[in-house]
Amino acid sequence: MPRQDAIFILGASGTGLALLRDAVKLGFDAYVVDRHRGPAFDSRYGRKILDASADLSRTRALLREVSAARNCWLIASSDPWLEFVQAHRPWLEGLPVRILHPSSRVVETCLSKIEFARFCREQGFPTPLTWFVGAEPRPAGLELPLMLRPTRKLERNRPERPPLPKAREIRDEAEVARWLELYPEQEGAFLLSRSLLGRDLVQLSVPFVRTSRECTMYVAEKIRPKPEDCEVGIFVRIRPDAQAAALAEQVISRLDYWGIGEVEILRDRASGEYFLIEINPRPWSQYSLSAWAGFHFLGTLTGRGRRRRRAPPTDGAWIDVAGDIYYFLFRRRTRDGRVDPTFLGYLRQLRSVRVLAHVDLLDPWPVLSATLRIGRRILGRRAGFLRRRRGVAGDSGGSA
Repeated sequence: MPRQDAIFILGASGTGLALLRDAVKLGFDAYVVDRHRGPAFDSRYGRKILDASADLSRTRALLREVSAARNCWLIASSDPWLEFVQAHRPWLEGLPVRILHPSSRVVETCLSKIEFARFCREQGFPTPLTWFVGAEPRPAGLELPLMLRPTRKLERNRPERPPLPKAREIRDEAEVARWLELYPEQEGAFLLSRSLLGRDLVQLSVPFVRTSRECTMYVAEKIRPKPEDCEVGIFVRIRPDAQAAALAEQVISRLDYWGIGEVEILRDRASGEYFLIEINPRPWSQYSLSAWAGFHFLGTLTGRGRRRRRAPPTDGAWIDVAGDIYYFLFRRRTRDGRVDPTFLGYLRQLRSVRVLAHVDLLDPWPVLSATLRIGRRILGRRAGFLRRRRGVAGDSGGSA
């Protein structure tokens, strides 16, 4: 009897958990690797490898052993793990291990903010006006507010200066000058582009899988967090958008992309403009929504895909329950001071939920762990509020 094909999933995050469950359903002998415990380590499925060594020596030895005996696949669930794959790609391919990501050239283009921005400019794709700091003069017409985003050329051994934020809106020239003083132009440490956050924006996600024979995708809207938060989605809802899908297909075709990924696009409701933001060359946080919708991305890529037996849904939402409840309770105020959504609006949105992060009735432990975490966060915030209230009351009593 032939042995099961093996798959190594790098990263035990929620994305790694979704990949693990998908891989087991496809008949893989699945291994989950991480340096720290994550939701996937609470799953009843797969083999867990906690490898805190600097060079992942235990994992590399196991990869060598498994790939010598049977077919072996590998997929990364986050950018740091994808960078590990890039760094060891020649060694992995020599084992051989089948890497479920696009070519090194494509991965480098997608991971590097500056390379992706250059690619979009050269190919004529719609993006916010961008200044390649250190490589060119500031473009005419690039006015405040600006969005600062780091490139991958960051020095991590300079504790005397603050780290660059993942994304930050800058509203005055003094702050631009401050960042240029901390990170001189010649370092090429960040990009500055026209900020779109003052507009009425729709955050669109286009998940896809592309092989030499087919390209399958759908479009979803990131409802929460808000655009100005620049954070990972915690409430994402399927919303068909033919123009966004067409733009995404043009980009990945021009890249000659092979693999699973997600294109992020912003649409301006007022003008109808679409802006290409980035491509994640790997599975993303809401990966489990794809399986519910009938898109078997991992199966398609490994030749084990099941045919979709129904038309793709036009609605249906994925929710990170813990994160979304916390956001609704404490962070739903908009830039102009409004509360959005209202309580009734929130309940209406919840009616569209079809997929809950970490939740699987046959695999309950990951969601129980997540529930305990949100409980601790809410209790901690409540305790802090009560301490502050007692402090105010004590000060008032002392004054009297």
